[in-house]
Amino acid sequence: MTSALERKRSRFLEKLNAALPSRRDEVPYGAVRFVETIPFGSALAVDRYALENGLDVLHLEDRSAPVVSLHTWFRVGSRQEKPGKTGLAH
Repeated sequence: MTSALERKRSRFLEKLNAALPSRRDEVPYGAVRFVETIPFGSALAVDRYALENGLDVLHLEDRSAPVVSLHTWFRVGSRQEKPGKTGLAH
């Protein structure tokens, strides 16, 4: 049995993906797919989505304050550098 939240998420993804152009090469990010929900503390949860281009989107809605926050993280840095090629990720 699906919850109201799962049904709402499913309808949102259907609308979002239905709005994509028919030609995939015209879409820079591709279709959006729900991956999982991760518990965050006792009352919150993080929803993880994946785009066809490999980008992961994490979404946490917390209505306790009228604030919007956006963080962008890239997996680059010294850990991803190859020997002899350093400083390219900065």
